[in-house]
Formats: sequence, structure tokens, C-alpha cells
Amino acid sequence: MTRTCTALALQGGGALGAYEYGALKALYEQPGFNPAVVTGVSIGAFAAAVLVGPRGDPIRALGKMWQQLTLPDAPFVSDTLQATLSLFGNEAMYRLNPGYLTAPWLATSVYDTEPLRESLLQWVDFDRLNNSDTFVAVTAVDIESGELIEFNNRQGLTIDHILASGSLPPGFPAVTVDGHTYWDGGLVCNTPLRAAINALEQIAPAGAEVRRELIVIDAFRQQAPLPGQFTDVIERAFEITFASKLKLDLKLFRKLNAIIELVDEIDQALPVDSPIRQLPAYRRLRDYRHIDQLLVISNQADGELGGPADFSAATIQRRIAAGYRDGQQAIQANQSAP
Repeated sequence: MTRTCTALALQGGGALGAYEYGALKALYEQPGFNPAVVTGVSIGAFAAAVLVGPRGDPIRALGKMWQQLTLPDAPFVSDTLQATLSLFGNEAMYRLNPGYLTAPWLATSVYDTEPLRESLLQWVDFDRLNNSDTFVAVTAVDIESGELIEFNNRQGLTIDHILASGSLPPGFPAVTVDGHTYWDGGLVCNTPLRAAINALEQIAPAGAEVRRELIVIDAFRQQAPLPGQFTDVIERAFEITFASKLKLDLKLFRKLNAIIELVDEIDQALPVDSPIRQLPAYRRLRDYRHIDQLLVISNQADGELGGPADFSAATIQRRIAAGYRDGQQAIQANQSAP
């Protein structure tokens, strides 16, 4: 009997993570949905930790996280201004760094993330996270080497690993772990595909009884109206930067997956004693595993959903609803595909 082994890749994007939450609600409504791998970066790393190490039900725990991250409505304040209130802090996540206010030229971050440390301890049971059968990986960038580093729950994830994955400069301070100092992994790669695919290859070895599935939630709109003001320009530039990276990643993924499929056919046709089998390059290719199913849940919003710093209640609710809708549509389309 063929079993499905699913990997889930969660992006960074600040408040856009609410879209991921909506899509995750749709996924977890599917009977028996239980990913074997969850990878995340930045807000996606927070979500990965909560999903696999929840204090209670995973989706309810993630919902609680978003309730606390959402800013309360401010009476008599316009929606436009409410969208900017997070610049002054978010009680569950960050507050203004006093050093930045008094001597900004000496500060290394605008905000202090001690509130997020306290919140993560409320949201995540780290013993449950590190003892789970589900493989979890989060990524961060080593500031000095510029390398993207992966941390996982087989080695042991700590609160500092999760914080490091979401330490986006210059807003958030860097995090030091075991003598190395890190920034947000999204600076290098905002969709942790490589970590997800590598984990699938390791936990689902070659064999006809395994069907490998990769699910990606893309919170960034591919298309949007022309910006009408300065803040719109910043938001759209941010979207294009991260959306284009995923486009390239998926293009490369599809090419590699086709090559793996071809190598599988070649391997069956090669004589057992063929010297090609001993070539290092061929043996490396044989180590890769074909991904049988790719599901991308893409942000189809045609209206305004705000930027990554917009934690206002109305915007967060719109994002959750959009993610849930797009998640359901992608799942239905996938199920009806031949």
C-alpha cells in the first residue's frame, strides 16, 4: 500500500503570515492530514514551531498566536492609520528599542523582541516540538559568513533558533546561538524549499510504496495594481522581491524533478555492470528522490491586503479569510486533477 509523505514549506513575511494561517486551516480540515516535514522561515518558523509543538490542538494554538499578534481596533482612527500603528510596537512581538530612541546611530535595531520571546514560550511546548515524529527545520543567516543555516528538531530546537529565523534587520536585533550571530533566513531564501525537499529525501527513501508530496504556501501576490503612493511602492517592491525568488525556486525545482524522473528511467535501462553506475555524478543524481506531487497555494487576492507590517484587526481577518479560500480552491483543484 502506498503511503503519502508530505512536506510543508512556510514562508516569511511578517503579518502576511496570517494568510498562511488561513491556508493551513483549510489543509488541516482534510481527513488524516499530518505532514511528516514542516519547514519555516521568519513568521513561517513561528508557525512551524506552533504547529508541531502546540500547547493543545495545532490549528487552535496557531489561531491563538494570531489573536495575540493582531493589534486591537483603535476607535476613531482611520483604516489607513491603523495599518501603520504596528510601527510603534506590537505587545506580543516587539517594542521600540530605547537605545534607538536615544542614540539611533549606535543602535543595531529599531525594536526589542523580548515580548516575542515571552510569547513563544506561551505558544510552543519545546519538549513536544523536539520529541515529535514530524521533522521541523527553520533557517537563519549567519551574519559573518553570509551562509544560510538550517536548524532542526532532531538536533534540538530552542527558542533562540526560532527567534534567529525571524530576526529581520534593521527592525529586529540579531540573535546569537552557540557563538554565531544570525539574522532572518528570508534575506537569502524566503521559501524553505531546499530544507523541505532534503528532509523528504531522508525520511522517505526510494521505494514504490512512498508518494512524496510538497506543499508551498505563497503569501505574496504575484500581481497587483500600480502603486499610488509611497507606502504602496514599498509594499509592492517587497512583494516582487520575494515573489520572484519563489518563481525561480519553483522553476529550478520542476527542472530538477524532471531530471530525476529521467535518471530513474535510465537506471532501469542500464546494465547492472555498467561503469556509468560508478561515476560520482551519476551516484549523486541517484541520491535525489522524485517529488510526486507539488501543491502551491498562491495568494489570489485582487484587493488591498496591506503590507507585512500591517497587523490591524481588519487586515489580519481579510488575510486569514483569503488564505482559507485560496487553500480550499487549491485543494479542490488538486483533488479533481487527473
